Amino acid sequence: MAETRRGDLDIPVLTVHQTISDVRGSYYQEKTVFLRCTVNSNPPARFIWKRGNMLLEQSKDSGVDIYEPLYTQVHTNTCAAQTLPGAQHRRCQGETKVLKLKNLRPKDFADYTCQVSVRNVCNIEDKSVTFRLTNATTPPMIRLSVNDTVVVDPGQDVLFTCEVTAGFPLPTVTWSRYPGPLPLSAQVRGPTLILRAVTPADAGFYNCTAVNNVGNPARKNVNLVVRTMTNLTFQITPDSNKDSETIQMGRDLKLSCHVDATPQDKVNYTWYKNGAPVFNSDSLILLRSDPDMAPGTSSLEIVDLKFRDLATYSCMANFPGSRVPELRVDVNISQNSVSPPVLAVPPGGQVVSVREGGNVDLVCLVVDGKPRPPILWSRTEKDLLMPGGKTMIETPDGRLRLKNVSRDMMGLYRCQTAPYNGLNIKRRETQVQLKVQCKCLSDYAPTQPTVTYNTIIWIKAWLLVERTCAISCNAVWCKEDWL
Repeated sequence: MAETRRGDLDIPVLTVHQTISDVRGSYYQEKTVFLRCTVNSNPPARFIWKRGNMLLEQSKDSGVDIYEPLYTQVHTNTCAAQTLPGAQHRRCQGETKVLKLKNLRPKDFADYTCQVSVRNVCNIEDKSVTFRLTNATTPPMIRLSVNDTVVVDPGQDVLFTCEVTAGFPLPTVTWSRYPGPLPLSAQVRGPTLILRAVTPADAGFYNCTAVNNVGNPARKNVNLVVRTMTNLTFQITPDSNKDSETIQMGRDLKLSCHVDATPQDKVNYTWYKNGAPVFNSDSLILLRSDPDMAPGTSSLEIVDLKFRDLATYSCMANFPGSRVPELRVDVNISQNSVSPPVLAVPPGGQVVSVREGGNVDLVCLVVDGKPRPPILWSRTEKDLLMPGGKTMIETPDGRLRLKNVSRDMMGLYRCQTAPYNGLNIKRRETQVQLKVQCKCLSDYAPTQPTVTYNTIIWIKAWLLVERTCAISCNAVWCKEDWL
């Protein structure tokens, strides 16, 4: 079937660029201006340049060059088209023509019009754009009312102003954000951006752009940081030089404190012993940023532990001068308050079976030790992720809840003690195997067996072979892998 297409012609875009270069053998500079006209059209457009009402022709004016740039950035888009059923859209191509004004003369300061035409195809009228070139024509320049980085508390109002310091014609100012769009609560009033009652979700880079189609757009950005503070944890590290897993009198002991914060480097830590502030001494050494720990970790080293050092130590984290609530954790150090953890899986919990689509708990408990740390769960195979796409999941009580279980969740799971909120020693770990019974015809015909997966390793031709078999409702599939 023959197709009927309709032509298309966008409004052209005209930009102005200027260069100033030395002319050898003379005492003046040559100022050259390029007027660049770009349009999307279908069919290809014809360009006409005018100065005022006068048609410009390269052959009749030595101060003018009209050409198509050698390297044109081509923009294609699907043209609007009226087609019969089954007809396809045609694609428009961006076309560009450049008007070069060489060594500007007084008469070159005038109104310039770029007129584009598809020669009345489908009764599409010509379109044009006009630009007034004066000796004041300049590209935009801007200045922000704030520093490159602004740090605020949640709930504060934020105001950014993007001041235009140069540019003629008067530039147009726009605001954007990266990543993502401007917050829904954002208000733009001319060059000013207003953010009401900011939240951590509003953090990011805010960009001001000024455009007047002369030269390149002017851009500046500001990084908005919204203070946050969560998850204060502690670590008790016995004397690492003695490879010890318990605290002992006469040996060193380190207490560490870390909080997840933004900005991390602005957190202030304060240590207390039985409620009284701790200061540096021969026996108590404060480390504002412990190089042996994760960045942003503060430590208190107790040298040559004595009975006088047995106490309750507190670590407080805050932002000085901020309304963000401070966080505090207490650690009791005594001869009976700290002991290594013991990890165990309840009887029958080493292997857990579940029907595909069901829910199941994997359980791994700290049955002894003080204080008792959280349990971290992960897959034993490095390439496999936990549900939700995480590499590791923390559980305070050691119970990992899996919902809507699928076959790709089948396999070995590792549970191990966390190195925080307890003794910072070698991790205790064990494994739990999850077996998934596949849904098949047995769900509808009870006499048929469900799918089970079995792996057998045996010697075949003096080589180890792994056979994985899937027993379905009516057949058995086996795959052999040489080990």
